[in-house]
Amino acid sequence: MLKAQILSWEAVAPYNGYDSILEIPNGNNSYQNAWLTLQLRVKLNFVDSKNPLPGLTVFQGGIWYARDHDGYLFPLMDWPSHLTARFQSEYVERAEKTWNSQFMLITPGNYSDLDYQCFARGVTVRPNGSASFECR
Repeated sequence: MLKAQILSWEAVAPYNGYDSILEIPNGNNSYQNAWLTLQLRVKLNFVDSKNPLPGLTVFQGGIWYARDHDGYLFPLMDWPSHLTARFQSEYVERAEKTWNSQFMLITPGNYSDLDYQCFARGVTVRPNGSASFECR
């Protein structure tokens, strides 16, 4: 049986980091695909002197540094709130623009749970699925 919405807490790892919503066309257009939307939960951690990250940030000589994999230290600059908001917004915009409409899911010929009746043409339609992504 088809379940149109699956929330992350209902799934098991590694499929529990996002919600998925499947929308089947209403039947007005026989050429319309179904829509599969994956709602990803992304948390960006901004590291600076106000938000140090143990093991990766170092306070030395009155200055905060980030330590890279090779042990080099790079001075940290604080993130002003308007720049964190801007970065988060642009991150979401870029991620969604990159991944939306890049995948078409082809419905197998022997799977009928997505079928719908097209009222205009009086036929049964088996849609494919157009995938989109939302960052939350």
